[in-house]
Amino acid sequence: MIRSRALIALQSLGDSAKPAVPDVARALSDESPFVRRNAADLLGRLGPNAREALPALLGALRTNDIRTADDGIRQFQSEAVASALAKLAPVLPEIVPALIKMLREDDRLKIIVLQILTTVGPTATAACDVIGSILSSTKKVSLRLQVFSAKATTRFAGPSSCSWNAKVAGPAMPCRL
Repeated sequence: MIRSRALIALQSLGDSAKPAVPDVARALSDESPFVRRNAADLLGRLGPNAREALPALLGALRTNDIRTADDGIRQFQSEAVASALAKLAPVLPEIVPALIKMLREDDRLKIIVLQILTTVGPTATAACDVIGSILSSTKKVSLRLQVFSAKATTRFAGPSSCSWNAKVAGPAMPCRL
């Protein structure tokens, strides 16, 4: 409880909390889901000041306790980590290639990553072909809905359309929206 409240207190410091980033990154693996969530929230609020915590955030997104724990706790944790990554992605472009690699992993992780990519904007353009290959290779309706959601809500830059567009989405739905 004290660790969780300390992280909440750090949030009020804004950018002045930057020196605490290494400790906050370590808190992403704390035994308490509340501490992990508050750590992720703080890192998301710190924006580019949280750059050195990026490997810990990406690791937290992958860890088994986030993906396989009790559904309520898993969602509680993964939402906070996903939100932090979504807030950081526009200012830390190195996040997108790491997220694209994760799109090749298990379905639950794909869905979380797609939800993050929906908030990224033009820098997510690089994910277009990977999303297309997921669409053409999966039979899971829920995953398809998530992929279409990512494609529909991410505003890809430029007039070009994805190579898979005509085959999967049909010629009337360009990749750039």
